[in-house]
Amino acid sequence: VEEALRMKHAKDRSGKILAIGYQDIASPTVQRIKTITQEHSLGKLLSAKTMALFPRDSLYYARNSWAGKMEIDGIKIFDSPLQNPGAHNVNMMLYISGSGRYDSAFPVEVYGENYRANRIDAADTQYLRIRTDNDIPIAMMTTFATENRLPPFSEFLYEHGKITWQRDPNGKTQIYAKEKKTFTLNEELDNGNIPLAERLLIDVIDAIQYARAPLSNIDNSLQHTVCINGLFESSPEIVDIDEQFILHKEVESGQTFYEKKPSSATQVIIRDIEKIVTDMFQNDLSFSEAGIAWAKPGKKVLIPKIIL
Repeated sequence: VEEALRMKHAKDRSGKILAIGYQDIASPTVQRIKTITQEHSLGKLLSAKTMALFPRDSLYYARNSWAGKMEIDGIKIFDSPLQNPGAHNVNMMLYISGSGRYDSAFPVEVYGENYRANRIDAADTQYLRIRTDNDIPIAMMTTFATENRLPPFSEFLYEHGKITWQRDPNGKTQIYAKEKKTFTLNEELDNGNIPLAERLLIDVIDAIQYARAPLSNIDNSLQHTVCINGLFESSPEIVDIDEQFILHKEVESGQTFYEKKPSSATQVIIRDIEKIVTDMFQNDLSFSEAGIAWAKPGKKVLIPKIIL
């Protein structure tokens, strides 16, 4: 958090802009969800949640000196699903929950659970629950210790409807209106043909040209860092998942961008993890609340308001 604040203060002193590479924020689908939330087209936003399974094998952890580490060279990095690929989803939910177009909601309470099936320093399986300053509950459950990939799937629940968002295919977004207890699909869209990294760059160029803030900036991104610090304060003792709940499988790692050609690797898999995470998502439960044998509850952490 202190490093993020130094980035913000450097930006403020310079009078220049500072863009952050959360490319989903610049996507048409996320901007559409943000507009619906701001305009209360479906009423007040009541909650947001995301589930995702990110398979990672032994080559993933061997690819550099910091993968799976809590810190490197004395600098805390908390490398883990919610600090790395899942960071985009937590950040997106905070952004959509914010009151203004460029605003993210600020966390006032964080609850988390950290686990590891791989024998690493940091966590590979996590649950995070956030309560924001505008009283919106946000949650995400995810793991690296899975055989199959489940691209991030998000649900935003409103007074008069809901929105679902999927990373694949191409940010598929479905907008539903609620009539009594029935949800009716009203609109469907995706991110179109322009890659998100290009959309992010186009937005930064536009921000420079018109002297405005970029859509993804330090002021609406550092909230994620606050949440990750709170997560590891909530669950500081990372729970080792016992071998009886784990499978080890030899795999080829050539499908990932970490290797240019197929290589042999070992995949650590938590038994029944797909069903566990899906049930947690549907029932708004953490691993421990779902009664998982290897799970251990964290503690609620109150977040002091940072003067930005």
